[in-house]
Amino acid sequence: MLTTDYLAFSDPKALDKLATFSNIELKMYLVPDSKNGFHTKGYIFQSNEIYKILIGSSNMTNTALTTNREWNTKIVSTKSGEFVSEMLDEFEELWNHPNTYSYNAFIGAYRVHYEEYKKKKLNYLLNS
Repeated sequence: MLTTDYLAFSDPKALDKLATFSNIELKMYLVPDSKNGFHTKGYIFQSNEIYKILIGSSNMTNTALTTNREWNTKIVSTKSGEFVSEMLDEFEELWNHPNTYSYNAFIGAYRVHYEEYKKKKLNYLLNS
């Protein structure tokens, strides 16, 4: 699973829980600066030679996946399909990017970033 520090949206407690699953490898892409957004939402599932890719507005939150009105599309194809091939190439590029770190390498610094971001956001709301 690839997430990001963009806007400090991912709760460290949720990331900790995901990291406990033996069948999930968790990495985080660190955006170079605030001008480089990373707001993609895509879910790639593979079963044998078939890929199912969901792309749309859904974040991985309880409300997004259960009650919110979200718009998503599902593509089903083999790896030889043009769209799936391009998606897998982009995912691999991000997964192996120098700004992408494994869970153990990012989680400590991200916890600090997350709490600082929440405090700044709260201060902004209180002083607006």
